Amino acid sequence: MAKPIIQEAHLFDSIGNGTQIIGDIITDSDIKINGILKGNLTGKGRVLIGATGKITGEIRCKNADISGALEGKLFVSELLSFKASGKFRGEAVYGKLEVEAGAELNGMFKMDGQPTGNLANDKK
Repeated sequence: MAKPIIQEAHLFDSIGNGTQIIGDIITDSDIKINGILKGNLTGKGRVLIGATGKITGEIRCKNADISGALEGKLFVSELLSFKASGKFRGEAVYGKLEVEAGAELNGMFKMDGQPTGNLANDKK
């Protein structure tokens, strides 16, 4: 008899709308912010800032989806994605960048891991 396949639900840590945190957060899980965070967030997974979410501080994570507002520094090792409602002011370093039309971005953006050699010479 075949064993049934059991899938684990993908769970997020969550800061709900109407919640305000002043301080730093460190998490091994994915996290969704719909409230306000004034502080730094370090995560090993994905950070989602919902449309009602607002962060002032520094974020370090693997992937980020921004639908709300972020002011500060952002370090994303893989994919940084700004949704149409996303607002950002600050400095961002990322692996890959995705921006939907309508996102409001103001700051310095740097792709990490770019080739340092001359691409014309690399083709030889």
